[in-house]
Amino acid sequence: MDYGQESDSDYEDKPSFKESLSDEDSEKVAKTPEDITLEKHHQEGLSIRDTIMRSKKSMPTVTKNPFPVLTFRIVNELYNIPGGDIMSLHISAVAIVPTKKFESLYEGRRVNRRTYPKMKLQPSEITIFERSTYVRHTLDAKSPLLSFYARKKIKQNKGRWPEEFNNCENLRELLCFSQINVTLQGISNISKATVYAQKRYSVFECRIGWQFVGVIYHDGEGMTVDMNLINDVVEQEGGGGESLKSTPVHNTIIG
Repeated sequence: MDYGQESDSDYEDKPSFKESLSDEDSEKVAKTPEDITLEKHHQEGLSIRDTIMRSKKSMPTVTKNPFPVLTFRIVNELYNIPGGDIMSLHISAVAIVPTKKFESLYEGRRVNRRTYPKMKLQPSEITIFERSTYVRHTLDAKSPLLSFYARKKIKQNKGRWPEEFNNCENLRELLCFSQINVTLQGISNISKATVYAQKRYSVFECRIGWQFVGVIYHDGEGMTVDMNLINDVVEQEGGGGESLKSTPVHNTIIG
């Protein structure tokens, strides 16, 4: 899970989760009673985002435990070709969640019945997709990626992320999905044809407490993308990331 940033994307990249160990919002007092202060802190990779709005009827407060955010990165493989943009890009994702109910298959086999809830993504649409971008899903009380127990505890905590969940071991146990299926659809600016991309991620491909490294840089002539860094991550600010030895090396992070 990740923070709102605007320049990275990759059809082959994996999602990622970052632990809710950092607070994206800092306390700031409005200059006048009529002002409404809105402050956002953006980071790369999976991260935690939280928005604090203050009005003249409320005192400034700071959320100590923002929600974890699942982040994956998508990259346009035609980023270095003139006119290689993708127009009207639509991004959607569904979680594959096993249930306790069983269904029978051929030869008497029984498997867990699965549900396919949609995930709320930010952004879900990009008017002109040039190089790369991050797509994020917040793990809150409405997230289908969290267990019923986790969503219930959030509601009991007045809609806030419980402090006892603030480590990678507990967060890993709260995830109830087995896979995430991501689909992209847009129009090629070169051929004017509809283009598609699809990727499925396993829960074991999600790395908690890590964030993506930047892949866009200036090569002296213009902005370009280093495709060799697409799956590279660094531990989130403040530490607390789970060991990479225990999870596959793919671009999936929660932060």
